[in-house]
Amino acid sequence: MNDNLNAIRLCLAMLVLFSHSFAVLGLPQPEALGWDLGSHAVHAFFAVSGYLIVGSYMRSPNILQFTLNRALRIVPALLVAYVFGRMLFEWYGQYDGNPLPFRRNNSLWTIPWEITCYAACASAGVTGLLHRDRYNVLFASVWIMVFASLGSEDEAYMLILPMLLSFLTGGFVAIYEREINMRLAAGIGACLLAGLLLDGWAGILPRLLYFVPEISTAQIATIQQWPVVVSVAFCVVYLGKYAPPRLVWREDYSYGVYLFAWPIQQAVVATSRSMGLTLNPYSLSVAAALLTFCIAVLSWHLIEKPALKLRRWGVAGGRLFVKQE
Repeated sequence: MNDNLNAIRLCLAMLVLFSHSFAVLGLPQPEALGWDLGSHAVHAFFAVSGYLIVGSYMRSPNILQFTLNRALRIVPALLVAYVFGRMLFEWYGQYDGNPLPFRRNNSLWTIPWEITCYAACASAGVTGLLHRDRYNVLFASVWIMVFASLGSEDEAYMLILPMLLSFLTGGFVAIYEREINMRLAAGIGACLLAGLLLDGWAGILPRLLYFVPEISTAQIATIQQWPVVVSVAFCVVYLGKYAPPRLVWREDYSYGVYLFAWPIQQAVVATSRSMGLTLNPYSLSVAAALLTFCIAVLSWHLIEKPALKLRRWGVAGGRLFVKQE
């Protein structure tokens, strides 16, 4: 893999860790453009995932092999992380006494939605929606539904839908990559993000939209948020696939960092508290990042990478099954 994608994903996982260092200490997470930093990192994760997963299915549209590949990538490390998190949770008395007690692993809630995106990709592939002539219609239809619900405060609309749309946008890039000028698209996206950041300080857009008939304050806020999803998706794929320099990182430690960070952060806080030490989000981030990275390296080399080697068995087994039939 001669690109920056593994390095980008590792940076995103560390950004989630940094953002959660505030939450674990009972502090509000840093926010920008309507979401906290951890949410932005998760959205970018989903965009990269959509780009890679949709591209993978298009190159090899075998539903059985696709399912096996996704299961081998997700499940083994997830099971180990679940057991690991439960052990720390019980060992430290359910983190009772921590600023955020009784939270075993707050990062895992996104995993079922990642799997949902994989299932949606497979379904779209089987039904032919991943075809170049059809995906653009699907993409436009979903965005029309999003803007039709502007101002909704429903949890699914505000938390889950941005992840799914990020995945969908990453898939859009994968399908139409040859027709898209990625440098131009990422440049426009970066300018839009910078403009929205500036407007968050200047407040020009809300003042302009205020005069639009029948538009609420909540709708104005979501109008500002949703373009961020598309912009981040294009920017992160460009940085990962096209932008120099090439930060070639052949090992993918990002998943391990994402899975193990939260329980390690809680354990660090509990240990520090028992020793009479006071942590701030920055010192917690450094300590937890070092420990988490070591665990992620072990997870990759002992669990994830060996599991991925079983994909060859799936290909060989499928060929044998076909021959027997």
